[in-house]
Amino acid sequence: MASDISAQRIGITEEQLRGGQFGALADQFETEIAALRSCHHPNIIRLEDAIITDGCLYLVLEHLRGGELFDYVVARGTLSEAEASGILRDLASAVRYMHAKGIIHRDLKPENLLLDSKGYIKMIDFGFAKKLPRTEQGDEVTFTLCGTAEYLAPEVVTSQGHGLPVDWWGLGVLLYELTTLQHAFEGKNLPALVLKIIRGKYPAVPTSYSLDLRGLISSMLQVGLV
Repeated sequence: MASDISAQRIGITEEQLRGGQFGALADQFETEIAALRSCHHPNIIRLEDAIITDGCLYLVLEHLRGGELFDYVVARGTLSEAEASGILRDLASAVRYMHAKGIIHRDLKPENLLLDSKGYIKMIDFGFAKKLPRTEQGDEVTFTLCGTAEYLAPEVVTSQGHGLPVDWWGLGVLLYELTTLQHAFEGKNLPALVLKIIRGKYPAVPTSYSLDLRGLISSMLQVGLV
C-alpha cells in the first residue's frame, strides 16, 4: 500500500499503526498520514514526521506563526473583496491539487485554515480526509457522515453518497463567511440546520460586494451541483 511506504518514510510502520493500540482509529490515522505525505503544495501544511511513543501518535507539522484564519477575520471585523478573493484563490488551488490525487478533505472551515508568518493561508487537519479510488465510471463516492455541521453539503446530510465536489461547497460556505462574518446556514437545532442546507437557503450577501462575487457564492452553493 502507498500509505505503508509513506509511514516507513516518516519513521513509523503500518504494523505500528495497526498494532491494536489505536483500534478503529488506525485506518483514520493511516489515511491522514498518507494524505499529508502525498501533498506538497504551498497552501497545505507540511508533515515533518510522525512518532509513536507511550501508546500515543504524534504528528510533527510545519510551524505556522500566523494563527487561525478564524481569529484573523474576527480581529479584522471584515475582509475586503480583494483579500477574500485572494484567500479563495489559494484554497481553490490547494483543493484542485488534492482532488487531482483523489483526496477529499471534508472539513474545510476557518478553524482548519492557518496563516504562516507572511500571511499565506495553509490548509490543515486531514483527520476526515479520504482517498477516493477512480474507476471507469469516475471517482467513487463515500457515505460516511463526517465534518462540521454548518459546512456540510446536501449530499452529506442526506447520506446520498458524496465525492470530491463537496469540498467546493465547503469553500462556498467559507467565502460567504469571509464576506458576511456569519454562517451561511444556521438553525435553532440540527434538524432545522439540515433543512436549510438541503434547500440551499441562506441570507443574501450584502450588495456592497460586487455582483461577480455574489454570483460566485451563489454558484458554489447551488443544491444539486455538488
